[in-house]
Amino acid sequence: MAKKGLTSIFAAFLLIASLISISALSGCKEKTAYEKTLEGIEEIDNAHGMDIDDYKYGMDYLWENPRFPKPTNAEDIPAIVDEFSELKKEALEDEASGLLINGRIRLLESEKFYKLAKKYPSKGYVEDGFSCGEVDEVLETAKNLNTSVMHGRIAIENLDILQKKYPKEADVVDVSPFWLKSVNKTFDNLAEVSLKNVNVISHFCLNETTPDDNELEQEFGKANDLMKEAQPEISRT
Repeated sequence: MAKKGLTSIFAAFLLIASLISISALSGCKEKTAYEKTLEGIEEIDNAHGMDIDDYKYGMDYLWENPRFPKPTNAEDIPAIVDEFSELKKEALEDEASGLLINGRIRLLESEKFYKLAKKYPSKGYVEDGFSCGEVDEVLETAKNLNTSVMHGRIAIENLDILQKKYPKEADVVDVSPFWLKSVNKTFDNLAEVSLKNVNVISHFCLNETTPDDNELEQEFGKANDLMKEAQPEISRT
């Protein structure tokens, strides 16, 4: 009888030990490359008070509603881009990670050039009036806006591929077809502002002393191309 009791206790002990081992093994399941990337991005975002959803309403909204408590200035962005670039090196074999990180880097670059375009809040834009003596400022603003739009388009392309090829991974960071279309539309708006600025200056000031008439025409061409550029064929599913 005592022997049976000991056998039962031993069997129960083995069962408990097995359950503990299974639980430990399941708890130690290795994270995927994408999960590690998300952790790395979260660490960067938390350090700088940022998130991919900051761009949902466009650069104008982000300018008027800066990150709190520490706004991100144009000069802060290169160092943050370096952090994302280092993270990318750790996930070279994972395409989904690369697409997401590339998208984030390009959004940061777009934000940087947008903020550089705000260097001349009045002289760089024609909507509040202008003079031909402000051609330098308008041209510099147009260049920065055009570069912002260029980086923004590339960001959308990367994130659109992520959403189409890896919908589950995109869903984790709330990158949906609607989000992509909304953000891409904000870049249309920036391209339109740049086109209007350079168009007005070109029309009224080409006979005035300008830094380089050809340079104005080049920026006009870039802005026009960016405005006409077809939106990515963003999936609806």
